[in-house]
Amino acid sequence: MIGLLIKDLCNTKKMILWYLATVIICFVVSVLLKNISYLYAMGIVSEISIIMTTFAYEERDSWPKFVAASGLNPKIIVLEKYVIGVGVGIIANLFSIVAFALIKTQENSWAELVILILFQIIVISCCLPAIYKFGVEKSRIFLIAIILIAVCFMIGIAEFVFKKINITSGAIISIISLFVILLSIIVSYFISLKIYNKKEF
Repeated sequence: MIGLLIKDLCNTKKMILWYLATVIICFVVSVLLKNISYLYAMGIVSEISIIMTTFAYEERDSWPKFVAASGLNPKIIVLEKYVIGVGVGIIANLFSIVAFALIKTQENSWAELVILILFQIIVISCCLPAIYKFGVEKSRIFLIAIILIAVCFMIGIAEFVFKKINITSGAIISIISLFVILLSIIVSYFISLKIYNKKEF
């Protein structure tokens, strides 16, 4: 696991630094404009882009054939991608939490932030099985569609939904969202693992 993580981090270190700088800029913009949507959108884009890049490097270098021949446990191989995706998401969401705390007003509730994090996790949970099934190039259109849906949710539906949230409903929504976050990651992992085990390298 550690070796796989080091490999992916080395392959994507320049991209990670670039997205980190972009997230910091979006953090400043979000705080100044009191609108977390910029940071939210960049969080999703950075997560998906970094994950796709790790797969792209592997496909280019025929890594899947090598690692399959090495006898490494498929559970570890698949789990490592989820660690990368969730790890990038955690970093982006740390900025989101700080930004949200700085701009929090009476109209805001922490349930809003939990819902946005939930949607990010759902995006990752949809994208990883798609990449394992179709590869980076064939799944690119699907991934772009997922990102657009997520951004549209933030711009349109989320604003309407957030206005309906009060303290009681916010607490219930937060608990349900946390449960769905955990469930979506687990279900997505096992779907990806099943797809990987059926692959012929």
